[in-house]
Parts: sequence; structure tokens; C-alpha cells
Amino acid sequence: MDRSPFHRVIPRVSSSREWLWYLPYMAVGLFALAMFALVWGLQKREIDLERNALARDVQWAEQTMRLHLQANQEFLVQLARDFAQGALTEPQFSAKTRQHVAGNPELTSVAWVDYDEKIIWAAPFDTADWMSGERLNANQALAFINAREAARPTYGEPYVDDRGKKLLDIYVPLFDGRQHVGAMVGVYSIEGMLRHLVPTWFTEKYQLSMVIGEDKVLASSSATRPMEDAIAYVIPIEPIGHDLNLRPAGYRTTSQLSRLVPAVLIVRLSLVIVGSLWALRMHL
Repeated sequence: MDRSPFHRVIPRVSSSREWLWYLPYMAVGLFALAMFALVWGLQKREIDLERNALARDVQWAEQTMRLHLQANQEFLVQLARDFAQGALTEPQFSAKTRQHVAGNPELTSVAWVDYDEKIIWAAPFDTADWMSGERLNANQALAFINAREAARPTYGEPYVDDRGKKLLDIYVPLFDGRQHVGAMVGVYSIEGMLRHLVPTWFTEKYQLSMVIGEDKVLASSSATRPMEDAIAYVIPIEPIGHDLNLRPAGYRTTSQLSRLVPAVLIVRLSLVIVGSLWALRMHL
């Protein structure tokens, strides 16, 4: 067939150079991966900063709580010494206890228990869950015996009383020579410990819970539940023991949806660029 002199032969790109068409797509893919890595790194750095801040704050809160517990323990020890020296009468015991409880509302009552596990004195009278003349129940008696055998201040296990209050006791044993003569007992409200031993700014920033182990919650400073992905941290409460821990959970300042926005934008922008390149190639 004869060709027209005006017929043009359109040159084709050599197959060895066909890969050049894919360079822009590769560049877009690398750009998208780099942006994903950048966003992931920034979000991870933000989470690490929040976790470090939470760790510092909860250690400070635990130390503050420990100092208050130590001060209350020293008060009980002093009461026991005064009793041993015969310098403590029941009116003096009641007056000192009321004054101390007024300044330390995490304590609900203080009691003197004799060697026979019988409550002799209890104060203050208007809030005391322990009444004079009563005997210790099974859980309280076990903690009483543990303190006697350890010969040092000992905390009992958390328990719930007949009125539904969650309580925690500390037993300070007293010995006359080698003879055990009784113990001075301080009764803590677990809700009161979270309410009064931790400053307000901490509970506004975190939900603080007292837990046994890592998941059995005894009490929380707020009924508002943090988000499922909220950062949590567990630290033991010294010197209570009994696997009793503090677990603060930091409230997320940003939602999960807002964290997905950068990734969505990167994907959409990459698709727009790839579509533009493909349309340009078809046009050429």
C-alpha cells in the first residue's frame, strides 16, 4: 500500500525505557510512606510524653499518700506509747483522736483493742464504726494477729463493712516487755484516701483508682470513665501491701478520629496525584 507523503510515523518509546513512566508513581508512593512515618513518629512522641508525665505524676501522688499514711502511723504509735506509760486516759484519747481525725478526714475512727481482741476505746463517737465492748470480726482478728506476730505496724486487707463502706485498717501492736497487750487501730476509708490524700488538680487530670492487682477496682476518684485507649499506669502503694495499687488513667486530649485525619488526608492526596499522573499519561 502506498503511503501518503503527509503520513507521519509516531515514534514509540523503547521498551527498555518504559519503566520511566513509573517513576512518578514510585515518587508518590515514597512520599506517602515518608508522610505516614512522620505522622506516626509525631503521634508516638506525643503518647510517650503523656506516658512520662503520667508516670511522674502518679509517683508524686503515691509519695504524697505515703507521707500522709506515715504521719497517721506515727500518731497511732504515739498514742500506743502514751497508753503504755499510763499517760493516756479515755477522755484524752477521745480528744486527741477527734482533733487528729478532723485534720485527717481519710481516717474514720481510731480504736484501742486489748490482747483479747476486744475493743476498749473507740473515737470519735459520732463516726466510729468500731464500738466499745465489741470484738473483732474474722478479717480484723487475722490482721490483729499478723501485727502481733510481725511486732510492727501492719495493714489489714481491704474489706467492706455492714454499711457498705470500703475500709482499710492499720494495727500498731503494743508489748509490755515480751507480752502483747493490744494494738492501736486506725480505720481508713478507701474513698476518703482517694478524695483527701490526692490534690484536686491530679483528680481533674486523671481518673485515679485503687485496685487489687491490676483490674479489681475498689474505688475511683471519678465516675467518668476514660477512653478505651487512655494511657494507664499501675504503681503499688507502700507500705500497705496486699497487692494494693494505684492506677491513674489519663484522659485523652484528642479523639481517635482526629488522629486518623492526617492519614486520611495523605491517602486522598496521594490518590489525587496518581490520578492526575495517569490522566496526563493517557493524554500524551
